[in-house]
Amino acid sequence: MVCGRASRRSQYLEPPADAFFDSVLTLDPLDTAASRGLLEARLSGADSTDDGAAVRIVARRDLIIRQSEGNPRQLLAAARDVVLRSSEEASAADRLVTSASELGATEGLAVRYLTRHGPTSASDQKLLEALDITRARATQVLRRLENADLVYASNEKARSPGRPRKLYATRLSHKEP
Repeated sequence: MVCGRASRRSQYLEPPADAFFDSVLTLDPLDTAASRGLLEARLSGADSTDDGAAVRIVARRDLIIRQSEGNPRQLLAAARDVVLRSSEEASAADRLVTSASELGATEGLAVRYLTRHGPTSASDQKLLEALDITRARATQVLRRLENADLVYASNEKARSPGRPRKLYATRLSHKEP
């Protein structure tokens, strides 16, 4: 079984890789009811000694579902973040994502990515794949977030000749140099 983004379907199904797949099943994003059901199923199988974690997830369930955008992995990652972060950190991160989302959907996703993965550059392949955008669009999104004072940029010391990489980070979890 192979799972991947629908936008990259042609890459998975081009020869010779297409010979490995007898059938292809395309799944739509989870709707709100399915997302809620998945969270409830995970909570019912959780360790009963940590009821506080379940309470935090239930209290923030609607926000978790909105942030996941129908993606089951993002849904469970958002729930895990709620459990692992303190309520102050979570509230600050939620405010930051909300502010970024007001600029645009991609900006909100970029801030979520930076919050989870730390400082990154516009050329980071993982960022580009996670947001499903080009390097030029990533540069545009990150600059827009920087201009809105939601992220800051710093230059990474160059290890080879050429320009140093510009790294972007949220103002929450990473201190400015």
